[in-house]
Amino acid sequence: MLWCNGPLARVTLAQGEQGGKFSLMIDEIMVDMDLLHTPVIAEIARVTLPISHLGAMMMGDKLQAEVSLNAEVRLCYQDEEENILLGTASLLRSGDDLLAQVEILA
Repeated sequence: MLWCNGPLARVTLAQGEQGGKFSLMIDEIMVDMDLLHTPVIAEIARVTLPISHLGAMMMGDKLQAEVSLNAEVRLCYQDEEENILLGTASLLRSGDDLLAQVEILA
């Protein structure tokens, strides 16, 4: 999920041929989701994209982005201005799935 002050799009992330460059395939655009409760966000990476790409993205687009993968999963929620850290977790592989094992709660 690509998130910036709310959900923007469901994406598939694929590493490109050059170091920190990744491709983001836009699978679905999220439009005006009304969330009853503030969701907990599992932040696994930060993506750097020009703001112009966000406003113009469409389903099926493939965007090149610089991605910084986190060493651990950050569990956060977003208030009006920033992400608030709730805790951290480690990702564990179980078959084809990933599980998050909570390490520290803030």
